[in-house]
Amino acid sequence: MLATTSLSTTLATPSGEKWGVQEGNVRGTDRERKKETRKKERERERMRREAVNVVVWVVFMLGGAMGEGDTDFIRSSCNKTLYPDVCFTSLSPYANAVKQNQGELARVAIGVSLSKVHGTASYLSNLTEDGSSRRGVLALHDCLSNLGDAVDQIRGSLKQMRHIGVASSFLFQMSNVQTWMSAALTDQETCTDGFQDVPDCPVKTDVCARVSAVKKFTSNALALVNAYANTGMP
Repeated sequence: MLATTSLSTTLATPSGEKWGVQEGNVRGTDRERKKETRKKERERERMRREAVNVVVWVVFMLGGAMGEGDTDFIRSSCNKTLYPDVCFTSLSPYANAVKQNQGELARVAIGVSLSKVHGTASYLSNLTEDGSSRRGVLALHDCLSNLGDAVDQIRGSLKQMRHIGVASSFLFQMSNVQTWMSAALTDQETCTDGFQDVPDCPVKTDVCARVSAVKKFTSNALALVNAYANTGMP
């Protein structure tokens, strides 16, 4: 009885072609695409809101610390990192708050890293996948997941740095921070590694360039955390 036949039933057209299953599949595919598009739009909106929240949160955690001050201590400390120029440029505005405090310098570096990584994740969430291969699309999705993990780990590190010496031993707390910052750096490296087998395309170029740049801030923060941990005291 054709009157009660669903779209999944195969019917013959006047030309003899069978279209029932194909039509159902097309409509199903359209629904899936719309669903995926709505999901991406919600995720992008969430990332935009969270980006603002992270900036406000970092400023709060750093105590509104920007201001002029003696930058010699920051310069000498940054010279021990892998990217001294990036380190000095990003941290010298906080010289007034850092003074010559190794712990405060490490805390500020973590805060800057958090802001940079989250900003990059927010940007990448808005990238279009046009022109990307399936492998490139999967690499981008994996990269966003890795950066999300990195944000969580860096945020946890900054919170821990706010309570150094309060509850647990200094070395135990710093060990946590070192572990989390190291994991965050690994997550960022995993992101770019995921594009190694992806054919060259604008998305690959953009992602790798941005994540490679932001890795420098996390690397510097980890180096300063290690230097602070090696002092053995808060």
